[in-house]
Amino acid sequence: MRAIFLACALTALAGCAAQPSRPVASNHSVDKVLEAAMQANMPDVALRMASEQVDRNPSDAIALVHQADAYRAMGREAAAEAAYKRALLINPDNMHAQIGMGSVLLHRDPAAAEAAFRSVLTHQPQNPQALTGLGIAQDLRGEHHAAQVSYRAALSARPDLQAARVDLGLSLAVSGQSSEALALLQPAAGDRPMTRQERDDLAVALAAAGRNDEALRILGEEMSDEDAHSTLAAYRQLF
Repeated sequence: MRAIFLACALTALAGCAAQPSRPVASNHSVDKVLEAAMQANMPDVALRMASEQVDRNPSDAIALVHQADAYRAMGREAAAEAAYKRALLINPDNMHAQIGMGSVLLHRDPAAAEAAFRSVLTHQPQNPQALTGLGIAQDLRGEHHAAQVSYRAALSARPDLQAARVDLGLSLAVSGQSSEALALLQPAAGDRPMTRQERDDLAVALAAAGRNDEALRILGEEMSDEDAHSTLAAYRQLF
């Protein structure tokens, strides 16, 4: 279960959940360019620009957050964590940095990640990214009912937040509520082809519902029959 929710966390807090809020109000002329680079999946460009800003002003918390976001998008989590920490030392009220720190901590310390997300919610109780991150941290700790409450709160604050919907579906699946999970995960494709992550999430819910043949068919689109059966067996151990 931990691996499944970590995969979802990567989607939720590094991309899909997010169009995160801006780090803080800023007069930086490069902010929009940095954000555009991240949205265009060009974190290397964003990293170079943010690092130039940090080199010029090491106390620039906004640039540090941009730098950390770019590091995280590139999978350089130790560097991202260090940059978020520096930003928070300069400005402890930077909610974007707190959310980023929580997302980095999810991988190894869900309890600490939960504390970071709760810190944001103290100031912004309806922050959908923080609520989604809190739900993932709770799921990773086996607190599925609490996680589902958090995901539903995120969806209440932002009904179009697909990542929270998917995370809720997975949480319902692993807690035995397969019918509701399928209702959430099956429509995820809409009128477009499903992504691999969406297909994998749906396979989890189908396995939870005992619909193994359908789960195998979906898994078989991405892997060999042997790997599909092994993956399904791993999914089945969750329930």
